[in-house]
Amino acid sequence: MKSFRPGPLTLILAAAYLLRLLYFLLIFFKNPNGFWVYDSFGYWKIAENLLEHGTFSQSQALPLVADVYRTPLYPLFISVFQATGLGYYILVFVQLIVSTATCYFAYRTAREVFENERAALAAGAIAAIDIPSIVFANLILTETIFTFLFAISVFHFVVYLKKNSTRHLVFAALCTGLSVLCRPVGLAALGVFALVALYKGKLNMTTLKKVLLLVSVCLLVVFPWALRNRIQFGQFFVSLIGSDILLSFHAANIVAETEHISYDRAQRDFRLRVVQEFDGDAVNEPARFAAFAEFKAMEVIQAHPGLFVKNNLIGMSEMLFKPVKGYIDIQCGSPRNGSAGTLIRKLAGSGVLTKVLLIFQVLMMGIVWLGCIAGIRAGWRKYKILLLTLSILILVFSMFTIPPLTDPRFRVPLVPLLAMLSSYGLQRMVTWFNERRVRST
Repeated sequence: MKSFRPGPLTLILAAAYLLRLLYFLLIFFKNPNGFWVYDSFGYWKIAENLLEHGTFSQSQALPLVADVYRTPLYPLFISVFQATGLGYYILVFVQLIVSTATCYFAYRTAREVFENERAALAAGAIAAIDIPSIVFANLILTETIFTFLFAISVFHFVVYLKKNSTRHLVFAALCTGLSVLCRPVGLAALGVFALVALYKGKLNMTTLKKVLLLVSVCLLVVFPWALRNRIQFGQFFVSLIGSDILLSFHAANIVAETEHISYDRAQRDFRLRVVQEFDGDAVNEPARFAAFAEFKAMEVIQAHPGLFVKNNLIGMSEMLFKPVKGYIDIQCGSPRNGSAGTLIRKLAGSGVLTKVLLIFQVLMMGIVWLGCIAGIRAGWRKYKILLLTLSILILVFSMFTIPPLTDPRFRVPLVPLLAMLSSYGLQRMVTWFNERRVRST
């Protein structure tokens, strides 16, 4: 009887799950409330109100005010665990499995792109040990589910580009639609997919039909939710959170800088000013108010385009390079001191685990970004369209930052893409060093 010997992929996925489980157990025993952050309670409350009152609302008491910011997929996911009495520990436990499955799709997509098993295994390994992915898999937030759906959609779209498979294009559209229902930023992926498909197909009729199919299937998935909003609020939309981000973050941040006041005060005062100028009821006419708020926010942004660009460039850099610290402190029950400023200041007020994980993240990001640069440089001629797709997705998603509160959590969906690019570059670097060593001997 032959003994079972797990292959490299099995070992990588097992390690990915074990790391997430160990972190889960650490939180469970050290700080059982560490699975919750501010946004978690809103998602949980929506699920409760759906089950008890049939209303999609974050309101804590009656009368319930219908929510226009959150999308339905994650609250529905939560409601399954509420309805069955399984509770949030099991919910997080399932997220650990989903996060591990995302590592698998990082591997599969890299293998599809580069046709190189070692590079594919490296992509899976990078995703497996990524600290932000481990941290957010253990929080009641949308990141893990969204990243999983996004990774699947990228996989199927890559296969479509290579094999011109309509079936994979439809799967990419379905998963993209579901990702939009988890987080509206998923619409950005639809735009990138459509543009890349048009670019590859050279604008012939067959390509136009394929792109129409992609967009139609995705929007068909999203349409019931948009129709619900049309019936309830008089306008088709997926979420109105974009206008609130422009008003309360982008514009308020500019107001704080130009008026030399604190960001918190600018956010509060500017929003109050916009509400007072609105010729209607901001609560009962959310769609109209969102349009007005977006208009007022754009007035501020257009008056100070330089500040807007500067703040967004800072936000993009922090989103792409900033290590996770504050969430680790919360989960481990440590005080959130030293969370701003230089790396030394970040380390000053943290526990031993946070310090170790922070240093590990910095080292890993250096390796990953070095691999990304090497991967794009080494593979551009051979894999141009596929590398272009991954690179544009990273660039576009990094633009959806929220200065001044740019959060490393927004990088989590990009981890599989960064892992793919980096894996090929690192594999090529290892091959180059080995060849030089052989020649030198």
